[in-house]
Amino acid sequence: MKVVAVLTARVGSTRLPGKTMYPLDGRAAIERVIHRVKLSDSIDELVLAIPHTSCDAVLKNRGEANDIGVYQGSEEDVLGRTLEAAEQTDADVIIRIACDCPLVSPTLIDGCVSELFTTGAEYVSNKLDRTFPLGFGVEVFTYESFKKVDEKTTTAAQREHVTLYY
Repeated sequence: MKVVAVLTARVGSTRLPGKTMYPLDGRAAIERVIHRVKLSDSIDELVLAIPHTSCDAVLKNRGEANDIGVYQGSEEDVLGRTLEAAEQTDADVIIRIACDCPLVSPTLIDGCVSELFTTGAEYVSNKLDRTFPLGFGVEVFTYESFKKVDEKTTTAAQREHVTLYY
């Protein structure tokens, strides 16, 4: 089974525009996320899913400079963008990481992937009963379950917040 980490990011955040490019100890936050996710032993491929807008070109450049794939899609439909990035990579299992989580733990990623495989679950996350601080969020789900989520989502909030339907 192919495990793909899909990192979602955009420059046009309404609360803090450009937050993924803010420096953290000399490197952009997005580069911190990429570096930490690359330390996971569970990932076969890593792709950055960003909007297809001119202001997001800086994110595309950062993804390419860090040797990861880049998928550009809808700005508003983050669920659709995530699904399309997973389809482009032939993912069987998707790890979703938001690029405003610079403290994401490779150990947590590996633990969530292991839990998915061990239990046969369709969705595993450390975000449902929040026991970790914000910034450590990991979500892992099967491609097949995510296709169902895509078909059943009906609200703009579900399309924006990706896994709200789960």
